[in-house]
Amino acid sequence: MSWAGRIFLGEGWMIYAGPVGPTTWHRHHAFQLVCSLERALILRGRGDAVGESCQVAAIPNDVDHKFESGCTSAVLAYVDPETLWGRRLRRTVNASARADAWRASGDPLLGLSKVDPPRTWPVAAAVRDQMIDRVTGEEVRPVPLHPALLAARRWLASQLDGGDVSLGGGAAAAYLSESRLSHLLAEQLGLGWRPLVLWLRLQRAAAELGAGHSLAAAASAAGFADGAHLARTFRRMFGLAPSEVADVATFVRAPEE
Repeated sequence: MSWAGRIFLGEGWMIYAGPVGPTTWHRHHAFQLVCSLERALILRGRGDAVGESCQVAAIPNDVDHKFESGCTSAVLAYVDPETLWGRRLRRTVNASARADAWRASGDPLLGLSKVDPPRTWPVAAAVRDQMIDRVTGEEVRPVPLHPALLAARRWLASQLDGGDVSLGGGAAAAYLSESRLSHLLAEQLGLGWRPLVLWLRLQRAAAELGAGHSLAAAASAAGFADGAHLARTFRRMFGLAPSEVADVATFVRAPEE
């Protein structure tokens, strides 16, 4: 079964909506929330002798796992543990190496099992919030981004294809000190500067792949050293190689600020 769904790649998070196929063993730095919209998947961790049947799951970050069987429709949310959302998940997701513990952590997602898979960016962002809120409990939403942070992010986006991506350059573009910009990033995004650079590079690369460009061209446009560097980063973050999704999935671009 191919991964012919829709991919919404934001800063510190990704939503995949569509069919899910089997995978090999992998681990990624992101938390992964799983909600099958039809039959259960077979999920396995290193602590399992056999796979576990799961319609929902909350998989901790940096643990080995694989899908031994997939399904025709699911929503997967990937959340960077350094984000505000990720810090909430760190308090509630069981860090076990066993899939039965991940299924138990994901039980609150069962109420979403009848929703339609998101097709637009606003709906995907709403589904992301619903999934995180159900697993962690509702909390106050992050405040709107500070204008200086938006300015730094716009500057950074213009530099991704090989320009200066330093914290000092971003601070100068936003008319802030480096320490003040770092504080805003931590306060409003829960990200450091280097993780922000990585997420924006992945966002750019995903857009290039979605437009039909080669892996090497996407890597160059996003500032990765080469296609192999992009492939390694993509697999580490999401547990998938770009080649598994680039030719069949639809990358939905983020709306302009």
